[in-house]
Amino acid sequence: MYCVFCRSEDLPAQWAYRGLKQRGLAPLEIFTPEALVYNRRLEHRFQAGETITRIELADGRVLDSDRVRGVLNRINFLPVEHFNVAGLDDRAYAVQEQQAIFLSWMYALPGEVINRPGARGLCGDHRSAAEWVWLATQAGLPVLPFHQSDEQPLEFTPTNPTFQLVVFDSEVYGASAHWCQADLRNSIGRLAELSRLRLIGLDFSISSAGEPLVMSATTLPDLRLGGEILLDALIAVFA
Repeated sequence: MYCVFCRSEDLPAQWAYRGLKQRGLAPLEIFTPEALVYNRRLEHRFQAGETITRIELADGRVLDSDRVRGVLNRINFLPVEHFNVAGLDDRAYAVQEQQAIFLSWMYALPGEVINRPGARGLCGDHRSAAEWVWLATQAGLPVLPFHQSDEQPLEFTPTNPTFQLVVFDSEVYGASAHWCQADLRNSIGRLAELSRLRLIGLDFSISSAGEPLVMSATTLPDLRLGGEILLDALIAVFA
């Protein structure tokens, strides 16, 4: 069984789902965070050296970790509205417990998981724009000048319109990939390694001198920018 974890409004994920299905990846299912959270029954246990998860969904489907062979994970937040009737302390505790159990079973899924949860997020470690820019500098990428203080949020120097590149397993995809000469591709690969994520989107701006500058990154890139070539790369990993 192959899975796409995504919000119902995640159009790039739905595009990838259709593309993977057309390429013969089966059985392939979409699971939204609402479907996973508002389940009939969730069993998650450690037994005989392995982690076993079984989730019975309200629509009758069953997500069984024993059957999972691959996941495209694009869930970064879980619904918490069902805790609103609780008091503040109880609600905070319940939200934390829900996050913990989902981090645990999603991290433990077998097979290829893109992107596997991290300690700071369900779709890999969540990072602020400032953290992404810092990582980019460590990787040797040129970055957009910015400043931030306790009194004001992150602000970037005004620039030309931006574009996004999709990075999967350190390879670069997207119509704007022509900006990426060998040195830039190598630095992008280093950034992907530093982030410990298999799939990211890098947001760039163009300087007045025509140089691409990193603004930020996301764990939820617009997969459609990668086109058929990206779908081919995904199917090669899963199949």
